[in-house]
Amino acid sequence: MKPNRFCQLALVGLLVSSSGLSLTGCSTSQTTAPSTQQAKTKETTKSHREQIKDIATSSYNGIALIQSIENAKGHGTGVFISPDTLLTNRHVVTGLAKADTAVVRTVDQQGKQVDLPIKEFIAPEDESMDIGIVKLQKPITSNKELSHLTIQKIASLDTTDKTKVSDFIRAVGYPGDKEHGTLWDSQGMIKEIDGNFLTYTAPIASGSSGSPLFNKNGDMIGIANASTDDLENPTSFGLLFDKSIRAFIAKHQ
Repeated sequence: MKPNRFCQLALVGLLVSSSGLSLTGCSTSQTTAPSTQQAKTKETTKSHREQIKDIATSSYNGIALIQSIENAKGHGTGVFISPDTLLTNRHVVTGLAKADTAVVRTVDQQGKQVDLPIKEFIAPEDESMDIGIVKLQKPITSNKELSHLTIQKIASLDTTDKTKVSDFIRAVGYPGDKEHGTLWDSQGMIKEIDGNFLTYTAPIASGSSGSPLFNKNGDMIGIANASTDDLENPTSFGLLFDKSIRAFIAKHQ
């Protein structure tokens, strides 16, 4: 995906006002040298979304809301990668700005809402690396009511490197065009790979920023960060976990 093209996209980050204003930043460079693959055959995987109604028992229960305390509509999506660490987008944590004005919102074993206080946000200096870290004040292992939450493991570099155009892809998160706090499983196919940038058909919307991306085997290969506005003919975007992203995560996990 070319940088000037990326800057024309509608970023799908926080809902920062009642009018649904989204963040305006955009990535302008790649973290990996470009090696573009594009779909040249007719799409065979139908794009669709389905609500995950019982979050507590779902294998995706470790995917949480990163919720603004000050703005009910201000949220992004994050995924637990360790008991006290979630992965999301850089533009989510820089948009929320202050850790003490946000919480990580998840559910206990009975499906009841639990808000977890945040210790700090960590964002890379490089704006093109749209990855952010959320550190909790206490690990979820300190609360037995959260022992059911699934910590997602990042796929091996070898698995990520084998990702190709026309592969199945799944994004799981909290889209802002659906009822607030509802978790959605969005499925589609990869349309293009340019370096570590992905273009795919699984529909996402404002609030989905930071949603983990999975392949057909359930391996977490990347993270969602942008889309166009057209949910009828969706075009969504994300980042594969390349060496640079992995190094940043490993440093702060």
